[in-house]
Amino acid sequence: AGAARAAAHLVEINLGVRAGDERLRRASASAQAAVEAADRILGSAS
Repeated sequence: AGAARAAAHLVEINLGVRAGDERLRRASASAQAAVEAADRILGSAS
């Protein structure tokens, strides 16, 4: 999940995207999906 957040941040910085840019929206959605998946996996491990 941390790597996905970092990748989304790099998309924002390296591509010089604006808040409404589709690339940033997709990267952010992917990062959120990774966080949710990690939460489910870690939640089921406890």
